[in-house]
Amino acid sequence: MDMNAYYGGFASALMDKPLWVMNVVPFDAPKTLPVIFDRGLFGIYHDWCESFSTYPRTYDLLHADHLFSKLKKR
Repeated sequence: MDMNAYYGGFASALMDKPLWVMNVVPFDAPKTLPVIFDRGLFGIYHDWCESFSTYPRTYDLLHADHLFSKLKKR
């Protein structure tokens, strides 16, 4: 999940891998979602003040993984 996708560059760099990236464009950013769609990628707009409507909370799991990896290094 690329939470600041703007033009979908991260997803484009991973095109040859067997995975997909959800491109999230901030709601108050320039409206670049059509560019992401033109590249054949997935994308949505999201307001940072609202929870991300996925189950399980994927965004929270990504942050937890980052947090736990920092704790393992201690």
